[in-house]
Amino acid sequence: MPVGKYDGLHAFVFMHRVPPGKTLRKVIGDVRRDRDLFDPERGPVMFAAECQGDFIGFLHLVVEEGDLKGLNDLRAGPLWDHGVRSDVAIEDTVFGAPAQPLGPKRGSPRACGIQLVHVEPTERPREVLDRMGDVPGFVGASTVSGSFDILLEVGADDVDSLLQTSPVDALHAISGVERSEAAFAIIPPDEDAG
Repeated sequence: MPVGKYDGLHAFVFMHRVPPGKTLRKVIGDVRRDRDLFDPERGPVMFAAECQGDFIGFLHLVVEEGDLKGLNDLRAGPLWDHGVRSDVAIEDTVFGAPAQPLGPKRGSPRACGIQLVHVEPTERPREVLDRMGDVPGFVGASTVSGSFDILLEVGADDVDSLLQTSPVDALHAISGVERSEAAFAIIPPDEDAG
């Protein structure tokens, strides 16, 4: 059942490979064309794009609140059938919530950078999250349960402008950030901001 931008359980998918005989472009394209899956406003797949960087593909998923089984069924069923092989992080605290939530992948500019932020072991991820809003090009951030601590999105109208803001340098200047991984995606022209 479709949910919404800030309702439900949100998860982020990081693709590092595709099955033999498939290409990344075909996998992402098949997911985006599947009208039972892809809806930028209500999900269950709100965003799907090819990336350049530490991972090759990225998806934003949403299911009903607390529906881990639904999330697993989505990953092990239709997404697996389309060729999505991935690591997943589940969203916890959204930057600025509840007053004005600014979570990643909810109204992105055309060029976006996805930063997987690892927080120093002596720091609390939620406290470091509060410092993310000063990163140039900031779009949204959330703490997550996964192999890293915070997912940060930065953006601009085009990749050159995004790279000129030096978001990685600014991110690493934030107290509590240990290291990060990053990839860049261009939102395909047929996708509404998502």
